Amino acid sequence: MKNRLSWLVLLIQYCSITITFCLPNNSSVDMVTQWECTAHDQCPSTKACVQGVCSDPCVGLCGDNTTCTVHLHLPACACYLGHTGNPFIGCYPQRLEKFAIEGTVEKNSLAKKKFYTIHLQPYDKANWTEGFITCERNNSRLASIHNVEEMENAVNTILQDGVLNDKYWTSGIRSNLTLGFFIWASSGKHVPLNLSFWSYTYPDSSPSSNCLCLEKKTNNTYLLYNYQCSYKRSVLCEY
Repeated sequence: MKNRLSWLVLLIQYCSITITFCLPNNSSVDMVTQWECTAHDQCPSTKACVQGVCSDPCVGLCGDNTTCTVHLHLPACACYLGHTGNPFIGCYPQRLEKFAIEGTVEKNSLAKKKFYTIHLQPYDKANWTEGFITCERNNSRLASIHNVEEMENAVNTILQDGVLNDKYWTSGIRSNLTLGFFIWASSGKHVPLNLSFWSYTYPDSSPSSNCLCLEKKTNNTYLLYNYQCSYKRSVLCEY
C-alpha cells in the first residue's frame, strides 16, 4: 500500500528535469538529458510525465477487480460495478457476506453504520486523487453517498465542522466515458441519475468533468455536481 501511495503522489507532482551526479573529485555537475516531457501537460491527457517519459500512470497502481481511468494526467482506481473494497488494494463482490482484511474475517462493511469526517485543515484543498490519498492515510475512504439518509449525515458533518467550505470531493467518478455513468469509487456502486440531491441540469456531459463533489447552495443545502478531477476542493471522508 505504501509503495502504491508513493507512486500516486509522484504522479501528481511535476517532473524534475535535471540529474545531478558526483564526479571522482567529489564535485558535481548538472547533466542535461533529452526528456520526452518535463511536465504533465506535455503528454497526452491519458498519460503522465514520470521521470521524463509520458507513461501510463495506471500500470501497477490498482488492485484486483478494479478499473483505472486517467483524467487530465491523474489516475483514479475504482472497484468494478457490484464490488466494494479499497481499489488500490483490491475489491470483492458485494454479495459476499464475509471477506478477509489483513488476515481477519469481518462482516461486510456496507452493513455497518457509516460516519463522515473531514481530515484536511479548513483552508487546505486537494484534487480528487489527493483527496483519495488523504482519506486513505487517515484510515478512512473518500465519501460515497447512496441515499437521502447518508446525504443528510454528510451535510450534518460539514455543518458541524463549522467552516462551511463551498465544495467537497466525494468518491464519485465517471466509470466509462462512452456510457457516461458514474460510480462511487469507495464502494463500486453505481451513482443513479435519479438521486434527489443531484443539482439541476447535472451531471454535466462535458468529457472533462469526471469527478463528483458536494457544492453548497442556499440555506446550507449541498447538491451533487461533477467537475474536472484536477480542481482543488475540500475533502469529505467516510469510515
